[in-house]
Amino acid sequence: MIDFLKRKNFSRRDALKALTLTGITTAFGGILSPYVKAWTGKILLDVQEVNGDPTYNGVVPGKTIQAIQGEPLDIHFINNLPALHDDCTFNPNSSHGLNTTNLHTHGLHVSPNTDATGEFDADNVFVSVVPKGQAVACSEVCGADVKTHFRWHETQYRYDIPDNHPAGTFWYHAHKHGASAQQVGAGLCGPLIIKDKVGVMPDYIEQAKEQTIMIMDRGIVFADPDGGGELNPTLNMRPGEVQRWRIINARSGGDIFSFLNTDDANLEMHQIAY
Repeated sequence: MIDFLKRKNFSRRDALKALTLTGITTAFGGILSPYVKAWTGKILLDVQEVNGDPTYNGVVPGKTIQAIQGEPLDIHFINNLPALHDDCTFNPNSSHGLNTTNLHTHGLHVSPNTDATGEFDADNVFVSVVPKGQAVACSEVCGADVKTHFRWHETQYRYDIPDNHPAGTFWYHAHKHGASAQQVGAGLCGPLIIKDKVGVMPDYIEQAKEQTIMIMDRGIVFADPDGGGELNPTLNMRPGEVQRWRIINARSGGDIFSFLNTDDANLEMHQIAY
């Protein structure tokens, strides 16, 4: 049996000593564009409301996105949340634009502006995608020009992933200033995996069953590759079996770490990346 224990007020050094297995990351942190360029990508992320909370494609967490070194990652991003008309604010550090959102690929080594062609949005956290029918009456929001940084209802993200990009465990989430904590806390996040090249990892790791575990505001979630997942799960293993666990700290704040303990002296756990 493996127990997940939540504790506060540990130093980062203590926490990293205690962390085991793979990749653990932590979070933190008018006139609209009249059209969206034709979408030629493969992945759809539809932000929609379920039981009062925002979701990707109706589930929490979002689907596991797998990307490959040297190939672009294309995402068709649609905001189908209800219109709120709350983007304009005199205090940029207050909560605002709660149904306006965007997409950040946490940890990728990619452009923070546009793709290589300049046609599509890349990992630009200043882009704001508003719901259909939402009005933005001001000309500037949080120092960003509305005409330049706001998108109407949808946009295409293209992330040019370099040939030499590190393989590993990353994640994606909403990062719209004024709304990111609420949206990530509600579940606007999901795993993002850069796959290992064939032959790089030892066979026993390359062939191991993979499990993705997300530490979220709602608890520990065993992520389903197609989206959604099991809350506070029990993970089963056979004697002699090797599993590769990818662990992502997807909390809206960085104030809680998760620790792995075992009461089985024969269960070996090895950290292979973070």
